[in-house]
Amino acid sequence: MGVELKPKYKSLFKTDKRYQLITGGRGSGKSFTVNVFLVLLTYDKGQNVLFTRYTMTSCHVSIIPEFRNAIELLGKEDDFTINKTDITNNVTGNKIYFRGLKT
Repeated sequence: MGVELKPKYKSLFKTDKRYQLITGGRGSGKSFTVNVFLVLLTYDKGQNVLFTRYTMTSCHVSIIPEFRNAIELLGKEDDFTINKTDITNNVTGNKIYFRGLKT
């Protein structure tokens, strides 16, 4: 992996726990680490991800570019198809779905 993660968050990649609480201040690397983790998770068969926000209004200009950045840093651009509401791992068929809770 060509990405340097902060030591505080590396346990996310080593645990078998179903749930993890990620905490840290502004600029601590929480979002970046979780984005890298979720991109890598899509390589495990049957691992789809639902990423929710209160509304979907700005997902394509905020959180989806963060995932795109993680994909690029990992050098995996050719493995993914990205649109305004989903990112598909073309190798496994797994997806990261972006949905708003407010309809």
